[in-house]
Amino acid sequence: CNNNFKINKEDWLNWKIWCNTCPKCAFVFAILRPYLDKKEVLKIFWEDLLYKESLEKTFLELLWLDWIKPFECVWELEEVVYSFYKFYDFYPKKNLPNILKIFKEKVLDKNNKEFFIWLEKKLLTIYDNNLIPKDLKINF
Repeated sequence: CNNNFKINKEDWLNWKIWCNTCPKCAFVFAILRPYLDKKEVLKIFWEDLLYKESLEKTFLELLWLDWIKPFECVWELEEVVYSFYKFYDFYPKKNLPNILKIFKEKVLDKNNKEFFIWLEKKLLTIYDNNLIPKDLKINF
């Protein structure tokens, strides 16, 4: 997050390096959430950002449901959609964050499981035509 370097140097020095209010924080949270349990996420962000009403518009933008892409971070729409798909079931349906209710209605319910399988393959395949240095490539 770039905000905490500008806003509160004291928080940064105490390892609170995420402001939890900007598009970059929302994006990184969304990308990490499928791969970290709740305890690990709270160590990093101190709160579950999906429950922050103030970030709902930002998450809609990240999912391109608001048609404005934040300038602050670079990502592919598919990355965020796939992440939301992967962590949707982590949340109890009785206390589902509003942004996940919107995601279910606008994305999840309109796509079948094959779409998400295709998306996973697209995002997680390492193609031969890439710029990864040979000494850093991992053979799968």
